[in-house]
Amino acid sequence: MFEYLIYNRRYPEFAFTHAFNDGLEAWKVHVLKTDRAASAFCIVLEATEELRTLYSYDYATPPDGLFCGKRGRLPETSVDFRIYKLLERLVSYAATGHYFALPALAEVEDWSDIRLNPDIRYYVEARQARRYGNEPAPILRDTVIALQGKDRLAFVEDAIKRNDLYAVIETSPPCSDFAPEALAKAREAARGDPI
Repeated sequence: MFEYLIYNRRYPEFAFTHAFNDGLEAWKVHVLKTDRAASAFCIVLEATEELRTLYSYDYATPPDGLFCGKRGRLPETSVDFRIYKLLERLVSYAATGHYFALPALAEVEDWSDIRLNPDIRYYVEARQARRYGNEPAPILRDTVIALQGKDRLAFVEDAIKRNDLYAVIETSPPCSDFAPEALAKAREAARGDPI
């Protein structure tokens, strides 16, 4: 917050053209895109820690179907809404390609019941791994191919080259397509009619 206030003092035209909270969020995304301030880590950490706290202490049951890298359903409670808004912020941070923001979005799966769609998960993991000359786990690639096809994988690979997470999110199937019930139904249909 202190760095943002300094920024507003230095660039008053920015301060006068944005509501405070809207300007703060735009400034955070700018910091992550340009990677010029040491506060990038704090920006990402603030969102993830608030999300962890909400998820751990205020939410007795998992927010089924709320989010999969994109909105899955409308938030039903105030906590649902707050969780969704924080996840939306993490997506906007990850879309910058910043090396703190990408793993923060992927790590949501490690401590919550939220699951990213396979194509979105692959994008995030591959983009981060390739920054360091590595490749994502082969199972992530295989999962995209098995559930969404080779054309979808090619689309995601192209989006990775362009650093365009939003293109993947906007074209990713609805969250309900990857719910356990939907996947079980698809497997059953693939087997054909019982004899």
